[in-house]
Amino acid sequence: MNTRELRIGNYVDVKGVGIVKVNGVTQHKIGWCPAPGRERYARAREVKPVALSCESLELINSHVDNKDFLYDDYESNGKFIVSFGGALLFVEYLHQLQNIYFDFYHEELVVDIAK
Repeated sequence: MNTRELRIGNYVDVKGVGIVKVNGVTQHKIGWCPAPGRERYARAREVKPVALSCESLELINSHVDNKDFLYDDYESNGKFIVSFGGALLFVEYLHQLQNIYFDFYHEELVVDIAK
C-alpha cells in the first residue's frame, strides 16, 4: 500500500493483526498502538486498505450528523458513490472516505470500525 495516501487516524488492515487505527506514517511503514505504551509498526507491504461495504457505509452514515454526507448503495466494481456537499465521488476504501470527509468538513470522520 502507498503510505502517502494515509493520515493519522485512518483505518487499515495489517497482515496478521487485523484492522488498526494509524497513529504514525512514514514512507515505508505505519504505526499503531494496540494499548497505551505499546506502539507497533508494519511495513507498507504488510498493510492493505479496508474495503468499503454497504454495511460499513450504513454504520458510518448512522453516526454522521452532517446532512451533506450521503451515499448511494450503488456499487460499481467495488466503488461506491458518495456525496459531500453536492459533489459526487467514487470511493472504494475507508481511508479514502476518511480523507475526503476531512477535506470537505475539516473534522475527522469518527467511527469505531476497528472492532
